[in-house]
Amino acid sequence: IPLKGANQSRTDYPQTNARVMDQSCALPLILGLNALIFGGAGLLLRWQPPKNINPIYGYRTVWAMKSKAHWDFTQKYAARQMILLGLLLALLTLVVYFLPPLGKLLQLISAVSIIIILVILVIARVEAALVKKFPSGKT
Repeated sequence: IPLKGANQSRTDYPQTNARVMDQSCALPLILGLNALIFGGAGLLLRWQPPKNINPIYGYRTVWAMKSKAHWDFTQKYAARQMILLGLLLALLTLVVYFLPPLGKLLQLISAVSIIIILVILVIARVEAALVKKFPSGKT
């Protein structure tokens, strides 16, 4: 029986159904971490909304910072949308985990694309709700 040394390739090991971290877990890992980030940010924004308009903390767009009424409404609505985004990403993580593995580059492109699309969707929903609540731009 020949001894297997340090140069042993991965193909020499018995094949299992377990996912190998460097090969097929990038997409669920990226989506899962973003689920925690967005869900956590949404919960933080819901539990500790910024009291005053500021350039550092909270959901900040020109329209949201237009007045105190805009600001308060936007913080509450954006918090709910971010929590929903976190839950959606968590669900998507579970679904993607059980799909057949993709190539590394395709996983990265897929994860970034999914996150960008969903963030744009959240921003669009928040801004649309703001326009609906304050149609003339006044408080």
